Amino acid sequence: MNAEANPELFRIALKLDLELPFRCNMEGFAGGQEYAAESGWDCVINPFADRVIGSKRAGVTFDGVLAH
Repeated sequence: MNAEANPELFRIALKLDLELPFRCNMEGFAGGQEYAAESGWDCVINPFADRVIGSKRAGVTFDGVLAH
């Protein structure tokens, strides 16, 4: 899916520190992916989303971020 082709499409980033795989973290991550898929959102998993969002050079925009 492409957000530019469909202006109704939300683009979100999922950022989660997976170095400590606590069950609650994994369930939150999986729930975010599931909800995005059910909603038809463009879901990007990016461990560096905080850096991409703050960078004007990245050329990537998000409507929201789910981070832990």
